[in-house]
Formats: sequence, structure tokens, C-alpha cells
Amino acid sequence: FFFFKQKTAYEIRNCDWSSDVCSSDLEHVGAEVGDASLVGAACRELALLEVWRGDLRAAEAYAWRGLTNDSRRAGAIALLAGILGSLGREDEACAAFEAAIVQARRTGFLHDLAPHYNGLGEIARRQGRLDEAERLYATAEGWAVATGVEPTFVIVNRGLVALRQGRPDEALQQAQRALATPGIGTLPTLAAQALRASAAATTGDERAWRQAFAALEPRLGTIRQSELLELVEGARSAGAARGW
Repeated sequence: FFFFKQKTAYEIRNCDWSSDVCSSDLEHVGAEVGDASLVGAACRELALLEVWRGDLRAAEAYAWRGLTNDSRRAGAIALLAGILGSLGREDEACAAFEAAIVQARRTGFLHDLAPHYNGLGEIARRQGRLDEAERLYATAEGWAVATGVEPTFVIVNRGLVALRQGRPDEALQQAQRALATPGIGTLPTLAAQALRASAAATTGDERAWRQAFAALEPRLGTIRQSELLELVEGARSAGAARGW
């Protein structure tokens, strides 16, 4: 899974606008006062809104506008990279993530490095370069721990690599480690439970499988990410094949 700004995604999902002025208004205000950084920030928020809505083409357009108005921010480059990766344009996404890493190191925004390395790992995983993906995810988790960034998605992604490499016990351990992370958000919790269900179905752990689905069921209608839905449905089918 790619990192997007989890706090914003949570606020959008729950219609909680208490901490932000409407981003479309901010874009217009920024343009009127000539503040490019304000326009860039508004466009990034609008891009995230479109990601949540599932309109990745619109998200890409807003991300490019945000980058044009605030090209110095590694986060703006990485947002575009995540969207490009979600659109399947993986070579472009890799180049953008690599540029974001260079920019983050240059500007000292080291807390941005975890999601950037995670993004490179995600592309490697999707392309079947699993050993490289694990190395990049491990680097991402190291930066997350060092800079205080929530590592849950990286841990889940490491579990997905283990599952794909035929190590379901390790995948289950990674899911449990992710769920034990303090302050874990709603979407990372769903991803960790989906991994837990998949690994449990593979190992034959009916109790863990049922516990994971008990946590997932009330939230299934809120899941928009296609890969997460596929993971959930695959786990459901594997459990059904065992008669659960």
C-alpha cells in the first residue's frame, strides 16, 4: 500500500472539516493574494480528496498543480508519485519517489523519507521484485522509527511480502505487530486486519481468521482501495474453502 496523508483521509471519510478551511477556497484565496505555497497546499488537499473519491485522474491533475506551485516540497513530489503508482505508471512513480528522497535529504525533512522508501518498495513488490521490496520496506521502517512516523503501513507491506514468499507465519506476526502499534489509524487497522485474515487462512488459524473478520465486517463498506478489497475477498474465499 502507498502512503497518503492518513489524517486527511480519515477526516474526509468522517466528514470532519474541523481542522481545515475548505481546500477549494484556499486555492482561490492563495491565487488572489499571490501565495504559491497556499495554492500548492490547497491543491495537495484536493488531490487527496480525489484519491479518496477514487478519481485518480483528477487527483493527478491537482497533484501536478500543487507541484507546479510548490515544487520545493518533497511531500508534493511524493504525493504525485503515489498517484502515478496507483495509476500503474510505475516507471514515472519510481522517478518521482527517487526525486522526493533527494529533495527530502537536501531540505532536511527526514520524516518524509519513510513514505518515500515505502513507495519504492511498493512498486518493487507489485513488479515481483520481492527481495528488493523487503529491503526498501526495512529502510522505510527504520526511518519511520527514527523520525516518529507511524510505521503501520510499512509493517503491513513487509507482511505482504512474507505472505507472497510463502512465509505465512511471519506475515501473521507482522499483522499482529502492526495492530499493536500505538495510535494506529483506521485505514492502517483495516489493512493489518486484512493481512491477518489472509495469513490466518493460509496457516489454518481459524480463530485469528474469525477475529480479523469480526473487526473488518463493520468497516467493509468504507474500503475504497482496490488492493485492500482484493486482499479481504481473497482471505474470505480462502476461509470459505476451509469450511469456515
